[in-house]
Formats: sequence, structure tokens, C-alpha cells
Amino acid sequence: MDYRFYKKQFSYFTIDNYFTKEELDTIWPELESYQGKFQNEAAMNRSGSVSAKGQFIHNDHLVYNNVSNKLFKVENPYETYVKQDIHFKWMRNLLYSTRLLNYYDDEDFYDTHTDFSVYTMVVMLCKEPKRFVGGDFHLTDINEKIEFKNNRIVFFPSFAGHKVDTVKMNSKDRNKGLGRYSITHFFYIPLDEEELPILKQQANRWK
Repeated sequence: MDYRFYKKQFSYFTIDNYFTKEELDTIWPELESYQGKFQNEAAMNRSGSVSAKGQFIHNDHLVYNNVSNKLFKVENPYETYVKQDIHFKWMRNLLYSTRLLNYYDDEDFYDTHTDFSVYTMVVMLCKEPKRFVGGDFHLTDINEKIEFKNNRIVFFPSFAGHKVDTVKMNSKDRNKGLGRYSITHFFYIPLDEEELPILKQQANRWK
């Protein structure tokens, strides 16, 4: 995994080569199996303009999830994250998450929005060779563009405005699952008192 940390008005990081080849071989058959099962998305903003167009599935039981939590399983999380920025100490409290699988085909996009979690992680994937242009990720509050790259993640605070550029595809490649996939993790701090011992145990690894 190739980390890059950024300190702007808030801190965020990217990781390239997030999954190994073996992990991707596990993930792709499942992603392909969802073609034809996605829900269409065409959200509107308050002014009546289209703010998102694409397809999605809410699913917290993907086989993918079995290999997705490696972000928190590094040998020394304090050295990996907190020494880069003290704000990443919040990560030790993120015991609960939900997931959203998005697929972007030709002319699909997601305009600026925020999330209701504490932190968000977006995993960007596509089949190689890439058969589209666009689909770049933006942190709009700080005017930062993160270029789309297969097997790249972006981890950022959920209050930050973010969007996805319009995907453009040749007609021969459309509607064949050859577009842009993203798997979004929404991380939360649990409020259930029964989970407090787990929270304390995890916190000890970050000292």
C-alpha cells in the first residue's frame, strides 16, 4: 500500500495499490454479479437541478467486506496515521461502518455533497484497461482534485464537501460494467455502552 498524506484546511490521505492481486481476484466476481441489480439514482438538489446520476446498492454484507478493513489492521496504527496528523487519532474510535457500492457509466456523476458519518473512505475501482475518461474525485471545500486511479482510496472527514466528475465512455463500452466503481465506507463512533470496552481496547493500540 502506497500512502500519501495531505495537510490542508483539514487532513486527508490517499492509498494507491490498496488491494493485492489476490484480494482483487476475490472482489471482482462479486462486483460483476451486481450488474443488472443496481438501483438507478437521479438525485435533485434544492434548486431542482440534477445533483447525481448513477447506480447504487446499499449492502453491508459484501464478500468484499472481508478484505476491506485492512486500513485499521496495520501493525502500528499510531506510527502509520497519528504521527502524520494528530487528527487521525479519531480513527481509533471508528468501530461501526456502513457501505455503499456505486457504479458510474456514461454521463454519470455525483455533484458536491457531504456525508453524515465521522470519516469517509472511497475505494475507486475499474476494469483494466480503463475504458472511460473523467470520474475524478474532488474535495470541493479545499479545491483539491484526486485523479481517478484503479485501486486507489481516499480517506477524509465526512463533513468535507466532495464530488465525482462526469464519466465519459465510447458507445461500444457503455452498459457493460466497464465504467467506474466506487465502494464508500461511512465510519461512525458507536453510542452503545456495550461497545465501550471494545472501544477502550482498540484505543490502547494507538498509544
